[in-house]
Amino acid sequence: MGARQDEAVYQTALPEGFTNTLALGCEESLWPELSANWLSNLSNKLPSTAINFQTTEPNILSNLLLRGQLDMAVLYRPMMRPGFQIEHIMDDHLVLVSAIEGHDGVLADDYVYATWGEEFAIAHSRWFPSLKPPKLMLNLGPAIADYLINNRLTAFIPYRVADDFVAEGKLHFVKDAPEFPYPSYAVWTQNKPQDLIDAALTELRHAAREAPWISLK
Repeated sequence: MGARQDEAVYQTALPEGFTNTLALGCEESLWPELSANWLSNLSNKLPSTAINFQTTEPNILSNLLLRGQLDMAVLYRPMMRPGFQIEHIMDDHLVLVSAIEGHDGVLADDYVYATWGEEFAIAHSRWFPSLKPPKLMLNLGPAIADYLINNRLTAFIPYRVADDFVAEGKLHFVKDAPEFPYPSYAVWTQNKPQDLIDAALTELRHAAREAPWISLK
């Protein structure tokens, strides 16, 4: 039996003492502030349901949903696919941060373009129509924060990724820079009983309302 088949069996098998299973996931930048609370509360609400939870890249989460190996995921940029149900969960913003304290807001050699989807690309080009293509274009997800810090660079990143680093003085918000909306969504299929889906959505909405923010701006 191959590794993928082993994993599929593991995900669908019902552990002894449980009446159902639920496979959930989220993007790495939505853990732990949102999804850790979601997982904890949902596990308490569904004591007889075995939960398989993972954080990974958005394309992997979407593929797992398509293959029926994931029941629900939280994504910033969900793909619209047949059979997917989608609900807006929470708003984030892409903010300009820099490892250089007192940055003047001019996007120069220290600026790197982080890829955050088509909507951001369009808004970015409209806001900075004369900006030359930057030397670096990165698709690192939340790991981009460490790259900025280690190389004294500047980029737009989600506020929920930036806030802890700003609180520690490792990154700095660039004053008067634009912000771009970056909402997150719940995406699910109808492979599991509706009562399980409803419970997962209810606890996710609650976790989103209670998710901590560090107000530094």
